[in-house]
Amino acid sequence: WIEDLGGFRHEVDAAEDDHFGLGAGGLAGELERIADEVGDILDGVVLVIVRQNHRLALPAELPDGSPQLRGRRRGGRGRNLGEGQPLPRLGQDGPKTRKNAGLADLNIAIAGDLHDQWDASDHLLLDLIRPDALLLVGDFSDGHSRIPTLLTELELPVACIAGNHDTGKDGSGQRLRQQLELLGELHCGWGLRQLTPPGLAVVGCRPFTAGGGFTLSRAVRAVYGPVTQQESAERICRAALAADPALPLVLLAHSGPTGLGTQAGSLCGRDWKSPSCDWGDRDLALAITRIRRHRSVPLVVFGHMHHTLRRFLGERQSFHRDEEGTAYLNCACVPRHGSDDRGRSLRHFSWIRFHDGELSQVSHRWYGLTGDLLYEQTLWSAAALSRC
Repeated sequence: WIEDLGGFRHEVDAAEDDHFGLGAGGLAGELERIADEVGDILDGVVLVIVRQNHRLALPAELPDGSPQLRGRRRGGRGRNLGEGQPLPRLGQDGPKTRKNAGLADLNIAIAGDLHDQWDASDHLLLDLIRPDALLLVGDFSDGHSRIPTLLTELELPVACIAGNHDTGKDGSGQRLRQQLELLGELHCGWGLRQLTPPGLAVVGCRPFTAGGGFTLSRAVRAVYGPVTQQESAERICRAALAADPALPLVLLAHSGPTGLGTQAGSLCGRDWKSPSCDWGDRDLALAITRIRRHRSVPLVVFGHMHHTLRRFLGERQSFHRDEEGTAYLNCACVPRHGSDDRGRSLRHFSWIRFHDGELSQVSHRWYGLTGDLLYEQTLWSAAALSRC
């Protein structure tokens, strides 16, 4: 069994234990374990049991190990387009259609709230599993320079947004400015970062947010000025409308939008204080509504609200797809470094796949250090939906 040993609190101080409790998050998502010999057991996919308390049971008789994933090609670092910069000219790199704007199959890894858990092992793992791009939702540390410096050394396309912890509790804004300088073009808060190749438009939402509707910390006001809720929504909307319409669009946020539930276990539900409530960002919800008047919003990814709930309330729901086809993915599996009961080191990434420009699969994955995909929780699949 994989034991639940508590993980982090919402306001993270330190990891007292790094064993994973892999939860179903209240979803009916399919939990899968990748078998060693493809075709031996249910064509290589072995279903595992979810206990009544939503913990993952690992059958002892399953074969050890798993095949390494084959590498995918990498692309350039991309470019950022902000206010006042020219829009990309359609057709400048040949005919721009949704199918040929990027890779036919686009695999994106997303790292949830890091809270200091990022090191050379993550770089080596990315080199083995080779996603087409990497997104990060913030809270790298408490304003330290180590992780932003490491992120700039990655060779694959990267886009990130900073979280509330990244200000380092420095109200003057000095630590915030340092983070922005270190991250450079990788940070796309209130802006657009187009990764071409592989062919992905990433719009950064309000940076350094702590959720809870709309508030700006002293550090944010010191650097960005007194931005209103309407102005923030307009910045996000403007960046999205500047994106190449032939590219899949992802909104990258630290905190998700309001409107995803008021329970403690909702995607952005407040779990550390009673009564529970919707702790999402109002400006992001407003921006999504405005963007939809002009183009679809296939995916919004964020973190901040950790999967393991406070006050022993269980696991958070981490995925929702609304009636308009927008998928919302909470990636904050904290701690993301850990081990299973067999002593194997694990690294968590959320994983999204686009096929011919359309979102096709969403999952949480736990990899071994040698690139083996040891556990996968499938949250949504277009193929499964089409079979219904």
